[in-house]
Amino acid sequence: MVTKGDLEFDAVVVGAGVAGLAAARLLSQRGQRTVVLEKSRGVGGRMAARRLAGQSFDNGAHFFSVAGETFGKELQRWQSKDIAKLWIQDGDRRLYAGLPSMNALAKELAEEVDVERQQLVSTLTIEDGVVILRCDNGQKWRARKVLFTAPLPQSLAILKRSNLDLESELLDELARVSYEPCLSLLLRLKADIGLAAPGFLKGVSEKLDTITDARQKGTSSQPGLIVHSTAAFAEANYEKDRPVLEQMMIAAVKELYPVEIEESYLHKWRYAHRKGEGVGRLFAEAKSLPLYFAGDSFGIAKIEGAYDSGAAAAEAILRA
Repeated sequence: MVTKGDLEFDAVVVGAGVAGLAAARLLSQRGQRTVVLEKSRGVGGRMAARRLAGQSFDNGAHFFSVAGETFGKELQRWQSKDIAKLWIQDGDRRLYAGLPSMNALAKELAEEVDVERQQLVSTLTIEDGVVILRCDNGQKWRARKVLFTAPLPQSLAILKRSNLDLESELLDELARVSYEPCLSLLLRLKADIGLAAPGFLKGVSEKLDTITDARQKGTSSQPGLIVHSTAAFAEANYEKDRPVLEQMMIAAVKELYPVEIEESYLHKWRYAHRKGEGVGRLFAEAKSLPLYFAGDSFGIAKIEGAYDSGAAAAEAILRA
């Protein structure tokens, strides 16, 4: 029996976040045999969601903005499909939300893409111009070109395990990119806490960065909150067990609001937000290896930036 992993692809994309999905969709539309390898069970990366009592709660990124024409066309398509809406408008500042969650946008991008889930790439080798990727489940994938779209620390760790050396100038550039962690707490409540419209607070306390009212945002018909920690709080406590962190985060919320909790869930994001400027260009290409790098490590550290990065890398692969 021949499996997909026994076949050779024009391109393998590592990571099914918005950058990887945008790249893979463009490559597939241009006739390139492309597959996306995703370590998780779903798509979207940090555009993740979790259901509590049948209601959607954004577990990672919970809004996006639009500046460019290309991504603006994506927004128009999402709005026509009723999976995106304008959530916050303050002068020229417009923030949009995915419906019923941000993950719905990633799923829409993935509709035309071949995504193989639970494929954690461990190492790769290059033989006669073909890249062979090995996953921790024993599966092998072959491609002429590979695009890494995960946070750069994760992508570079794969190359290190593989004993593959990028040219020193590129490696130094990519290795300078670092990330901040974040703790994401989802709370289903007995009653609303009375946040003023539009239900979004930023810079809440030393422990809490943002609080979002899920009902006001329109992703839940029941009272609920999405709470993100500050980077400093997450950095100081990240290695603690998840149940301990969950109670610490709940305590931080209760210092501010008398919440009555029906259900809670905490997720740890090790690579939540890019620090600093990152890589100034939209993508990177190795000179001596058929390897490319894209994602929110490049350009602007936003969902649109990751999308633009993936699309630019795909165009470079098509030109090669």
